[in-house]
Amino acid sequence: MKILSWNCRGLGNPWAIRALNKLIKQKAPNLVFLMETRKKSEEIMRLRYKGEMQNVVGVDYNGDGRQRGGGLAVLWNREIDVNITSMSKNHIDMVIQARGSNHKWRATEFYGWPENQNKQASWELLRSLGQASAMPWVVFGDFNQVLNQHEKLGGNPITYAQAGSNNIQERLDRAMANLGWKETFPETTIQHLTRYKSDHCPILLDLYGDSKRRKKSQHRFRFEEMWLTNEDCDRIVEEAWNERIGTVKEKINLCGERLDSWGRRTFGDIPKRIKKAEKALEQLNSLPQNEETLRRTRMEEEELDDLIRMEEI
Repeated sequence: MKILSWNCRGLGNPWAIRALNKLIKQKAPNLVFLMETRKKSEEIMRLRYKGEMQNVVGVDYNGDGRQRGGGLAVLWNREIDVNITSMSKNHIDMVIQARGSNHKWRATEFYGWPENQNKQASWELLRSLGQASAMPWVVFGDFNQVLNQHEKLGGNPITYAQAGSNNIQERLDRAMANLGWKETFPETTIQHLTRYKSDHCPILLDLYGDSKRRKKSQHRFRFEEMWLTNEDCDRIVEEAWNERIGTVKEKINLCGERLDSWGRRTFGDIPKRIKKAEKALEQLNSLPQNEETLRRTRMEEEELDDLIRMEEI
């Protein structure tokens, strides 16, 4: 059971949707919480079936035109039952039960007020939500507030970075839980994922710690649609199919082997190149955000975006 939380800073561009698809594909979450979608709730419904997320609920953004801000969305798959109990511009509260489980627990997806004069309202909302139920409870999202000075550059994991003359780096995205929830899911792990196409890091909650324990899987053949853009693809299949006499299964296996080898030579190993670009971005994110780091970050983001687009063709 995994939960992905990400302040995406707008879903109006193709690269933002590609970045979301990549996260869902790689991390396989059961539930996704998005902040600052800058979309209306009916527009958010277009995200339905992204990565087998059959269920979508959205909260409208604030403002108009360039003043658009906010907007929340929650997506979940068929493996869990979700009952939305309340929502606002700053939260979505729900009761969750995994299929086949007797455990019910509460999750609140939280987006704190970004304005300094409204910071107190964030804590008042959390206090009110906390008094609503004694169930096991986890809260996650962008709190838009550091808890102490150690959560700025040089302290705890940085989840937000704003470059330029101010060069702000802070820990704003987090997850917190009550004792009942911690006792129910004692093996929970939290990962701060690579910041990409947003100035916020996604965070991943793994309730059973499976991500840390998962063994490396063997390479399996996967047909890539981008291969069809090369005229040699048909030739490779035809030659492999006619090369030997055998069963249909044997012929299909040989076609797969030849396509796999040809695809790697012709297009390169796209998943491996994506991982390399992500690693480079992760290293750049850990550096002081000066102009040179920003320039290199933009270059790596462009390369990663191109690779993801190639993978989706």
